[in-house]
Amino acid sequence: LTPVEYDLHFGNLTGEVGDVDLAGFIIVGMSAPHKVTSDLRSEALDVEPYWNMLPASAPPPGKFFLNDPIKLELPETVDLQVRYAVKSMKMGGHKFSNFLLDAQLNNHMLRFRHLDLNMADGRITNSLIVTPKAETLALSLQSNTAGVDMARLLKQFGMPKYFKGKANLLLEGKSNGATMAELAAGFDGRAYFELQEGAIPKRLSSLLR
Repeated sequence: LTPVEYDLHFGNLTGEVGDVDLAGFIIVGMSAPHKVTSDLRSEALDVEPYWNMLPASAPPPGKFFLNDPIKLELPETVDLQVRYAVKSMKMGGHKFSNFLLDAQLNNHMLRFRHLDLNMADGRITNSLIVTPKAETLALSLQSNTAGVDMARLLKQFGMPKYFKGKANLLLEGKSNGATMAELAAGFDGRAYFELQEGAIPKRLSSLLR
């Protein structure tokens, strides 16, 4: 613990929470607006025990995007910067690698610079900005998938072998709304999909057309 002017530096942190190891540093600014900066890392993380702590909220049959109002209140006196890297992560019964979370909360805005992980020999990178506005939310999203082995991905999730090859996907756009259904319906942007070194069965290509 090292005081530096109005900041407290918690350096060389190491520890374990349950079966999760944690290492890194945290800097806490004591003058308003209170600023917290952290850079943490883990060798392994099992999300399941923490995911099960959340209240169950299964969507109604046939509903993927809920119509329940989204309530998001961001504190105005906190400047929070979090960076968390995990080499091996287990989530939803599946294993992923090189997970990276890089998030910032300030100026009444929540920004995810990185929400990335490796999946099926490829890399998925995401950036997201959420800004509360009166009774609605403003959302800006960019998602990029590169080099994902589709045959391996479909097998991993127990899905039919619709196609094989290396997939690249770009999705970006913006939306405003008070519910998930409104955000999905009002999403305006572009999507680009490319499949390399593979094939799509005729029955699936006909369905896509």
